[in-house]
Amino acid sequence: MLKASATLITAFRWGKWPPIKPETVAPLRDGRPDMYNHTPTRFVSKEEAKAAANEDDRSFAEGVDDATLAAEIKIELLAHDELSGLAIDVDARDTTVTLSGKVESDARKKLAEQVVQNVDGVTSVENNLLVATS
Repeated sequence: MLKASATLITAFRWGKWPPIKPETVAPLRDGRPDMYNHTPTRFVSKEEAKAAANEDDRSFAEGVDDATLAAEIKIELLAHDELSGLAIDVDARDTTVTLSGKVESDARKKLAEQVVQNVDGVTSVENNLLVATS
C-alpha cells in the first residue's frame, strides 16, 4: 500500500496522472528522471511466442503427464533390489522414456530396461545406460 501511495504521489507531483504507457514517455521530462524510464515492452503475438519457444507446442498438461510417468518409473527403479535407482536418470517425453547413468553390468542394464517397459504408459525405452568398468 505504501509503495502504491508513493507512486501516486510521485505521479501527481511530476504531472503524470494518469500513468502513461512507457512507449509514449520521453526519457527525461523537464530535466528530471522519468519514473517510467526503461526499455519499452514489446508485445508479441501468440504465434510469435509459440515459434520462439524452445519446446514445440506442448501443453502444461503434457509436461505434467511426462513428469508423472518419470516419477512412477523412478519409484520402480528405486524399489528394485538389484538396481541402484539413484544412479539412473529417467526422462519421459510423450510415453518414450530415456534412461541414462551408470550400472554395474550388462545384465543390470537390461534389467532396468525391462523394469521400465513394465510400467503402464511406456511405449518405448531408449537405454543410454553405461556399464561401469572397474
